[in-house]
Amino acid sequence: MSRALARTRAECGGSRRAVILVVSVLATLLGSAACMPAANVASLRPVDRACPVPVSGVRSEQPAWYHPQGEGDAAHLERWCSTVGAPVLVANPTPGSFDGDVTDPGAGTTDDLIVATWNPNAGAGDLLRFVEAELGHSCGTGRGPPFVLMLQEALRRSHDIPRPTASAVVPPAVAEAARGSERLDVVEVAEQCGLSILYAAAARNGADERDGLPEEKGNAIISSLPISDPIVVELPFEGARRVTTIGTVRLPAGWSVRVASVHFLSSARPWRVLTTGNASRLREATGLLEALESIEGEHGALPTIAAGDLNTWSRRETALFRLRDYFVDSPAPLAEPTRGSFPTDHILFREQSGHAASLAPGSYRRIDEAYNSDHHPVVAVVSDDSQR
Repeated sequence: MSRALARTRAECGGSRRAVILVVSVLATLLGSAACMPAANVASLRPVDRACPVPVSGVRSEQPAWYHPQGEGDAAHLERWCSTVGAPVLVANPTPGSFDGDVTDPGAGTTDDLIVATWNPNAGAGDLLRFVEAELGHSCGTGRGPPFVLMLQEALRRSHDIPRPTASAVVPPAVAEAARGSERLDVVEVAEQCGLSILYAAAARNGADERDGLPEEKGNAIISSLPISDPIVVELPFEGARRVTTIGTVRLPAGWSVRVASVHFLSSARPWRVLTTGNASRLREATGLLEALESIEGEHGALPTIAAGDLNTWSRRETALFRLRDYFVDSPAPLAEPTRGSFPTDHILFREQSGHAASLAPGSYRRIDEAYNSDHHPVVAVVSDDSQR
């Protein structure tokens, strides 16, 4: 054998060994990621964190906070949290904003609750028009059927949003679709329509002020019913800060439902993909379920709805299966895509023994108009079985 041929074979052998080594390392990382537990999400207050921030001006309930307890998560979350303002809580709607008196369980005749979820693309989505056209709520008279709407990427504009520090993380502003009318934030819409609201920011919406006001984006629950037991959950950090807002609404007929507005990460950074086996949304889902199980133990068990932009690329995604294992009474995932060609938005439901609330058959659907957002809303109806 010539020396050149021998050297070529040796080099090829070395290249093959290098490839095998790289593949082995990747397989080890992916294998360990498959067994990676979620961060322990609990209500213990983290040390040296800017969050939670008390809701100013609220003398009754302050939101309970649930956080990942790992130090790594806390350090990342703090750099995002320090750029946003306090949550907003208006626990009671303006009188007359629903049909029936929730202080009197015998008042009113409506035994159904309209449940909707939507990502309005920050300030692009026409939230006022959506509330009136799809939820039947008149913002002029403050009346309509009972509803609860879970929002993700909801816009907040306020001088109460702090200036970012040098070490803070400020993501770019959401790339909104252009709209012909005024951009209103979620708190303004709730106020104009006489609705209750629980809002918590996840991140700043760009570094610059817009029309003289700093902006942030987050999750919200708005409703024609009072919101009690307000809770904010920080999910495990997977490349961006994500919060879940949770509250309880009580129907005029006297029954209650716990609702959660959820927003998962769309895509993780390459290193995070390698070290988690692309399990970022699965880790977020597991962290959310840890929080919900703790909430049931600390606040009591109720029928529960989790709804929002889960950023799922498929109806068969592992994170969605994990959630549906818990929300066992969920309808089948919608066949229609809700953002582009992907089924990203979902409503999940879990009944509770001793409570008659359940999803009305055939009520779960996608709303075909996107109301100027890049997401289609989805809607369902929760009914009191005892009245059927």
